[in-house]
Amino acid sequence: MGPRLAALRVMVEAGCEYTGVRFLPGAAGPLLGIDVRSIRDQLRPFPDTDFASVMQTSGLSGLDALLPGWARKVGWHGPDPVVAKLTRRIIESEGMAPVSDLTEGLNLSYRQALRRFHEASGLTPKEFARVRRMRSTCLRAVVSEDPQWAGLSADAGFADQAHLSREFRDIYGWPPRLVHEYLRRIEHLRVIG
Repeated sequence: MGPRLAALRVMVEAGCEYTGVRFLPGAAGPLLGIDVRSIRDQLRPFPDTDFASVMQTSGLSGLDALLPGWARKVGWHGPDPVVAKLTRRIIESEGMAPVSDLTEGLNLSYRQALRRFHEASGLTPKEFARVRRMRSTCLRAVVSEDPQWAGLSADAGFADQAHLSREFRDIYGWPPRLVHEYLRRIEHLRVIG
């Protein structure tokens, strides 16, 4: 699956275990040998690599063990340092800081930083920040049986609750209440912010 803004809803069944892997910007393309921009918003079979079989047999622990060797095998020495630094800054700000502030001190012009991030991830930094902001909001909501959406929208820097609702509909296709109900039906293990 390529980079995307809209969430991919997976039908979940009681008693089943699901594992999702999301590569940080700049990692999937070199590791899988693909131009991530060319598969944006597309669903495709997983490339014919060891990743798919390891995930099916060993899950995340097997993937953790496989990645360093796989990176050496394909000659990947890590993400572009500029992309990695910008990614960290966006994640640390939970997607709420203006991207223009986050690109300061990268020793590149604003436009060069945006271009490198997009080439590496298939998303613009602003799009990635938007996804991270929604992810943070969902993580805050899912721990509460009855989240206070007005407070959550203010905490996440949305203009008002209506703005938060529009973002939920845009990204998840559902209003916040339905996303919350969906997420609460799932036992979340090893969720990494």
